[in-house]
Amino acid sequence: MPDRGYYFLGFPLLGYQRREFTGPDMLGFGATYRWKMKEYQLKAVKAVYLNLAAQAANVWTTRDAMSLNDLRYGTGIGLHADTITGPIRLDFGFGEQNRYSVYFSAGFDF
Repeated sequence: MPDRGYYFLGFPLLGYQRREFTGPDMLGFGATYRWKMKEYQLKAVKAVYLNLAAQAANVWTTRDAMSLNDLRYGTGIGLHADTITGPIRLDFGFGEQNRYSVYFSAGFDF
């Protein structure tokens, strides 16, 4: 069976590294609050947002092994901006056992 990477909503579970969890069966939940902090009339920057997120997810090798008790948790905070070249995101993720990660992206996902 091929190794499938675990990606949750386009990103790894907050606070963890990409491909840290692999498996064919995935279960995950997430909630995000996005607050528009400032709107600009500039051509380069249109708006800046504060993003708060919480996630719970995991992967398993078989569907029979899936359990809500095995979920891993992550939270995050980030600054996002709408710009002329597309969205820019800087997020800080915090996982269990003092884990953390920094995520940066610029431009549209494709």
